[in-house]
Amino acid sequence: NQNSSLTPITIPVGLNEGAQATQNFSVTTNLNSGATVGTSFSTPVQIFDSLGQSHQATVSYTKTGTNTWTYSVALPAGDTTGVPTNNTGTLTFDTSGKLVSPTGSVNNITFPGLADGAADLSFNWNLNDSSGNPTVSQLAAASSNTGALQDGFTSGVYQSFTADSSGVITAQFSNGRTSVVGQIAVATVANTAGLTASGSNNFTTTAASGLASVGVAGAGGRGALDDGALEQSNVNISTEFSNLIVAQRAFEANSKTVTTFDTISQDVLSMVR
Repeated sequence: NQNSSLTPITIPVGLNEGAQATQNFSVTTNLNSGATVGTSFSTPVQIFDSLGQSHQATVSYTKTGTNTWTYSVALPAGDTTGVPTNNTGTLTFDTSGKLVSPTGSVNNITFPGLADGAADLSFNWNLNDSSGNPTVSQLAAASSNTGALQDGFTSGVYQSFTADSSGVITAQFSNGRTSVVGQIAVATVANTAGLTASGSNNFTTTAASGLASVGVAGAGGRGALDDGALEQSNVNISTEFSNLIVAQRAFEANSKTVTTFDTISQDVLSMVR
């Protein structure tokens, strides 16, 4: 079926994506169960404030007893002038090294009075992964950090866009973020031969073509989209010109055969006479 784009999409060329302050972070860490009381370990986490400024937060752990560690979340000196809240506590593990307290998350860790004038930082420390398993453990292995995740980001400038096979258009920004800005709709008609060309590769429906059925590309019998592809002519001029010469020579050969047969026929008839 003939497909035609029906919905104009506005691409954010030259626009900025605003910054987002960190609201949640998580770390994947193992604390050495064999460490002596008083042993400390730390995990660095990059976070962002409402202005898009990054801060190197540090989660520090200190062993205080069997299966027990205290923790403290801190920012570098000078980054904030206020007194933080909910940034300290105790981690308790069971005999299998699994975190049993606190559970789920540590909420509303707050750092007021940021020196750069941004809004007060307030975020949660998620202690479980997507499957509900704790990401902080205490096993008989060297203390280590496997990874850290957070959802804040700095501002970014529009760079480019891509479109998938279903027409979803995604913009990319210089901060590594992506954002869906729209989706191209396509249409099908019952009789493509009834469409009227209106120029610039556009077609208009008519009574002969039937009404357009608008929907998502790749569904309901509609064709899929191909990002970055330019439709070219489906005729190879060089090949077709060569085929024309071959056909012309074959026609000339056949014509000569007919002419030769006709000449021989005339000679035979003359001999009979």
